[in-house]
Amino acid sequence: MNIEYFSLSAEEVLKRLNSSVKGLSEREAKKRLQAEGLNKINSQSVSWVKIFFSQYANFLMGLLIFGCGLSFYLGEMIDGFVIFAILLINGALGTVQEYRAEKLALALAKLLPQKARVRRGGKEVWIDKEQVVTGDILLLENGQTICADCRIIQSDGFAVDESVLTGESAPVEKVHTVLPNAKRIEEMQNMLFAGTSAAAGTCQAVVVARGDSSEFGRIAALSRSAKKQSSFLKQVNGLSDMLFKVVIAVSIVLFFLLTFTHHSLGVSEIFLFVIALAIAIVPEMLPLISTLALSNASLKLAKKGVLLKRLSSLEDMGAAQVILTDKTGTLTENRLQLKRIYSEKPSETMQSALYASSALQDREHLLAGSFDAALLAAATEAQVEQLELLKYKWQSGFDPKHRGQFSVIDNYTGHYVHAKGAPENIVALCAIDDVHEQQVIATAKVLGNQGFRVLAVAAGPIPDRHTEFAWEQFTNLEYLGLIAFEDPLKKTAKEAIAEAKQMNLEVKILTGDSKEVALHVAKEVGLKLSPTEVMSGAEFSVLSSAQKLEAVSQVLVFARVLPEEKFEIVSLTQEQKPAIFLGEGINDAPALKRASVGLVVEEASEIAKESADVVLTRADLSVIVESVKRGRRIMSNISKYILITLTGNFGSLYALAFASVVFSTLPLLPTQVLLENILTDVPMIWLISARLSQSELALPVRQNLKNLVRLSLIIGSIVLGIQILFMFLYQGLPAPLFRTLWLVEIILMEFVLILSLRSPHRFVPLEGLQPASIIGFLAVCVFTVAMPYLPLISDLLHLVQPSLPQIWGCLLLVFIGYILLEAIKPKLLRR
Repeated sequence: MNIEYFSLSAEEVLKRLNSSVKGLSEREAKKRLQAEGLNKINSQSVSWVKIFFSQYANFLMGLLIFGCGLSFYLGEMIDGFVIFAILLINGALGTVQEYRAEKLALALAKLLPQKARVRRGGKEVWIDKEQVVTGDILLLENGQTICADCRIIQSDGFAVDESVLTGESAPVEKVHTVLPNAKRIEEMQNMLFAGTSAAAGTCQAVVVARGDSSEFGRIAALSRSAKKQSSFLKQVNGLSDMLFKVVIAVSIVLFFLLTFTHHSLGVSEIFLFVIALAIAIVPEMLPLISTLALSNASLKLAKKGVLLKRLSSLEDMGAAQVILTDKTGTLTENRLQLKRIYSEKPSETMQSALYASSALQDREHLLAGSFDAALLAAATEAQVEQLELLKYKWQSGFDPKHRGQFSVIDNYTGHYVHAKGAPENIVALCAIDDVHEQQVIATAKVLGNQGFRVLAVAAGPIPDRHTEFAWEQFTNLEYLGLIAFEDPLKKTAKEAIAEAKQMNLEVKILTGDSKEVALHVAKEVGLKLSPTEVMSGAEFSVLSSAQKLEAVSQVLVFARVLPEEKFEIVSLTQEQKPAIFLGEGINDAPALKRASVGLVVEEASEIAKESADVVLTRADLSVIVESVKRGRRIMSNISKYILITLTGNFGSLYALAFASVVFSTLPLLPTQVLLENILTDVPMIWLISARLSQSELALPVRQNLKNLVRLSLIIGSIVLGIQILFMFLYQGLPAPLFRTLWLVEIILMEFVLILSLRSPHRFVPLEGLQPASIIGFLAVCVFTVAMPYLPLISDLLHLVQPSLPQIWGCLLLVFIGYILLEAIKPKLLRR
């Protein structure tokens, strides 16, 4: 932003930008969009070439490249070419996985819905935020996120949260006047900045800078290389770094030890063996596989209508034990239909309810499931025409505290208020006796028990011509009647509740509807409740702290809850169990942040979306349950991947290090160690997509890498024992034959680890694997056994053909290892 727009008047700014208060024409907007490009912060493009070469930008790979060159220099051409081929295969595997992960991350970012309201050619339209251009007139209100730097033209009580830029938590009041002496962002009160959010009021502003040219874009450019990671991925990276350092230290010690004790071995041969062993031990693919698994699962969920704003949301979903959700839209269709008007003046009641709505002012973006949409759909042409003639003096929108919506109309003789809302709240404003009031509330309860949602309607004059209005002013209104609406149950609701029960996933309903309606819907979807197991927000608010804690653990349905009560219920639930909370309003933001996972629907307020972790394009309990299932599946499989990798490394590769010191020759050649690493990495990738058994899905997944490391040492000791037994049995064989048999045995033992540790149940090696994974797995096993008998492969890898009894002996050792693992794993894996 090169021009100091804050020092110019609004008229001058519009003139400089060749715009007007009517906004740009569609033609001009398209022309500018073509010239300026999309309104977005440019990110670094994903280049597979760059990713490929980055695979070799680490110490161990650098040493292996050096070793490859050394082999060629010493005339070991076959070894040199084999190491070169393995380097290419390793790089290719890493490139494919990382490129997919980067592409998935970009695809997920594009799926998040973002809209802006602008004035084009004098008409108000909603467009993608990326389509906003310089000179556009933005129309902003409380709850929206600002998508570009703007100069304010007109404002009405407008305040902005600029904490993302200035760090100041208090909202900043905005003005449209000229500020010639402003120097810092916090002093530019007539300017709006991209990335900030509206906290109060309404505003019209002209876009002066966007994308990388905005203040937010300038800051983003400074931190573009930084990548956010989940706590779990940070733990994974930390574990990999720690293992890398340990292996480097061990490798240095092993190199010098072999150099001084094995004079028959060449320094170059020892060097290559130590480097190959270090590469095989370090789980270099672990962080990448974890990220790819999370990204892939996120994209699959996106196709079902679940858009994750952060990958770690999937980790948190896997650990969740409670879902706190509204019933509307998730259990019901959110497709309200007006069924009946209970009134002596039905036409007047209907007209007043329409007056109290915002149906006509924002008809284009009226929520399909709202009361206003249902009223407008049921209105006659005459009633709609009457709406168009009104002069609104004030509208409140829905007031969650007083559970009503109010409009004040200027009828030239004074102001007239129209109100609709919860029956108990609206009748309290009316001039009716106690008997009549009780009759109205009783009727509303009966309708609620039948599953109807009920609004009461009232109207009355306000004698004084006020310029500001408040709920307290509306008294002695005339009660007009009740309107009953029906919201049909979703077809997927019962099935979703049943599936949640099978997964030990508790579903709690937090709704603004009455206890009667909430109880009716809960029973319809299969929650077996008595009336005493349903609690209202008012009943909850008067409980002691201890009673509230007990209530959130036992009560499944909370009705008539206010935003602050929602926050308290979510907070107390979160203290006991990891919780998922579905919200949508501005006031839900604190609760969305407090829950382990905050979910919002696509139509939610911008502030709610900013606070949430997940955006649902399809509001349905079944997709939330599916997300938890996917989270448990992915996080469980990643845990198994880590466990199997660490166990295999400890059991087999450290045995190789031990054997290299004990024997006078190397137990495996460097090329053989590198081949073992590749052949055992490929099946591990397939493991990530494996399905879980029902008993595994019934358990929340909490990641604890320390426990996994401890468990890998316990199980790895069995594998280590098998390898020591192999050395004892076959130590007298010639070195080439010993290496051939041990290479086959070590690879097959790794496969046994994969088949055994991927399930807590005994003797179900292929359970949950996809058909393609099973075929690939068997193909690698057959190739492993066949390697010594394939002329070209055996020559390249220095293998010899063992006899059939010798091969059967290896298979017997592997089978013994499998039986031992199956015997001890249930107790260990459960723990």
